[in-house]
Amino acid sequence: MIAIKEQLPEGKNLAATLADFLCIGREAAYRRLRGEVPFTFGEVTTIADKLNISLDAIVGKSREDTIPFYYTALSFADASDRNYELFKRDIEAYERSQQDPHSELGMAINMIPLTFVTKYSHLMRLRCYKWAYQHEGRENMIPYEKMILPDRFVRLGEAYSKAVEGIRATYIILDPMVFNYLISDITYFSDVGLILPGEVTRIKEELLLLLDDLERAAVNGRYDSGNALYLYISNTNFESTYSYTVYEHGSVSCLSIFTLNVLTSSDETMFCMVKEWVHSLKRLSTLISEAGEMPRRLFFRKQRELVHQLDHINT
Repeated sequence: MIAIKEQLPEGKNLAATLADFLCIGREAAYRRLRGEVPFTFGEVTTIADKLNISLDAIVGKSREDTIPFYYTALSFADASDRNYELFKRDIEAYERSQQDPHSELGMAINMIPLTFVTKYSHLMRLRCYKWAYQHEGRENMIPYEKMILPDRFVRLGEAYSKAVEGIRATYIILDPMVFNYLISDITYFSDVGLILPGEVTRIKEELLLLLDDLERAAVNGRYDSGNALYLYISNTNFESTYSYTVYEHGSVSCLSIFTLNVLTSSDETMFCMVKEWVHSLKRLSTLISEAGEMPRRLFFRKQRELVHQLDHINT
């Protein structure tokens, strides 16, 4: 039952939740929890489906070389209530970690962190547009100007950023090419006629504002929430994005895939592997928060020069 308890929002009663999932009385749920009545296989699979956790996580791994993950599809296109509930559950996990004064988030990332992107409407639309393009293909794509993100998705994105900024210490290691990748995306969509020059200008304006936001956080060594932010620039590139979160009542590790989607595991072995990997990348990186003034100035100057290269699209 440990795996089930870890997935429940704080304050949720386990027996009441199981009774609701399984359409049984609360006393029947208690009898199952006490071991007086065994769970049927159907009941176990229902619980796994409702909480989006693997059967291995509930009954224990049968093989030591198998690590369970669950998949969170942060899809905004034709999103079901379940998609939103999974996104909301991940946000609630970050919110719970805020109660621990020693909570920690570490990530090695080859995209601009979502924590910053959600504050800018065009940058958030652009990331979602890339996701849609990868899934739908060129022939099925609407122009960028016609993409509208659902209000529910936007609100959850804002809640995500607020929840992450509430964690007491965050370590972010950026791929040195992170802005190059984004500029390449914008240039491509412009070249194929999906993003018009005027929209490129608005994206550029938001990119410059984001750089101001990111640089201010790096200078202060903290988010606007007051919690610590350690920003690093890696000297090597990443093939994917890795992150871990640890707090008093648990730990979790994540691998980002498909631009917006996430593979998450509460397995302790995987958590240790991801944390060790992120910390190993720190040794190959340069800290630009607070004291790292010269490398910080150099990095942000180069990124602004890169963003200004978008001007050629309007000429």
